[in-house]
Amino acid sequence: MYKVRQIELEKLDMLPKQSRILRLIHTLGKEATPTKISLNLFRRRHSISEHLSRMEEKGLVRRIKDLQKKNLVRIELTEKGLKSYKQGERLESIVELMSELSFQELEQMELILKKLRDISLKTLATDIAPIGTVNKPQPQAKTSEN
Repeated sequence: MYKVRQIELEKLDMLPKQSRILRLIHTLGKEATPTKISLNLFRRRHSISEHLSRMEEKGLVRRIKDLQKKNLVRIELTEKGLKSYKQGERLESIVELMSELSFQELEQMELILKKLRDISLKTLATDIAPIGTVNKPQPQAKTSEN
């Protein structure tokens, strides 16, 4: 799957990692920082910083210094970056590959991937929630007062 996606993205002069970073920046919105990007992609911060520098040179992203927190840098998509993100999302290779799976197989794969991600997060001792999820409040234990 990776190789199919890589070949498809090469036509847009984009690497798979750049595509993932663009998607994550778009998802995180104003909360996108190098630290959050590195945590979500399981990469070291300096590695993400290198990718962001190359993407900044290509005009895909820009770094914005936070006015309230002087040492915080936010990352945002440029117009070119947003256009590249949208082009990358329209590519059909993954959709075509996934269409070969039944609905039940897709559900199973989703459950397995979520479980593996949760185990990885626990193993790495990170406290970030997977993208697209909301931390649900834990049910409170019943006491004699309830």
